[in-house]
Amino acid sequence: MNQPGDLMKNLLISLSAATLFTATMFSTLQAEPLNYEYQYTGSANLSGMTAGSLRIGEFTDARDGTQDDTLIIDGEAMTVEGGLAGLLESAMTAALEAAQTPMSPEAGIAFNAEVLEFSSNRTEQGLTLTLRCNVEVEQQGRNLWESVLFSQATSESGSTDEALDGLLDRLTQELFRDDYFRMALGIF
Repeated sequence: MNQPGDLMKNLLISLSAATLFTATMFSTLQAEPLNYEYQYTGSANLSGMTAGSLRIGEFTDARDGTQDDTLIIDGEAMTVEGGLAGLLESAMTAALEAAQTPMSPEAGIAFNAEVLEFSSNRTEQGLTLTLRCNVEVEQQGRNLWESVLFSQATSESGSTDEALDGLLDRLTQELFRDDYFRMALGIF
């Protein structure tokens, strides 16, 4: 028969074990910083923009529960400044600058984007990333052009950087090849 002291002792042992398990679990789930910088390697040239300069506008994430700097890729938590929207903003800025787009922080024409969907999947074929986002060009609150861009890329080696490179390369290619996007910038 259990004595009152034995019950308390068992309870303390159980609580200690649960605390240790929880602390170990949270320490292994801490997010690692994602040290990634997108380099646009395409050949698009937007220097002929006649509509004026372009500025980077608002980049947001419309997915539920994604308001922090954590990015989950195949179950691994990584931190990136601004989360996925921040990563997309820095990649689009790099691509627009590399494509010689006239840029100015005071420009009246803004390039905005909103992340709609992001997924990752690791299989025997590698790491596959999928991204869908809404992008728009607006001038003084008036929408000049809007589209939903979709991109998917697989890294056969399973490298996160390689998968992100492919994902963002396809996304920027789709953007720069869009005739209506080019017309909104005054490139004919």
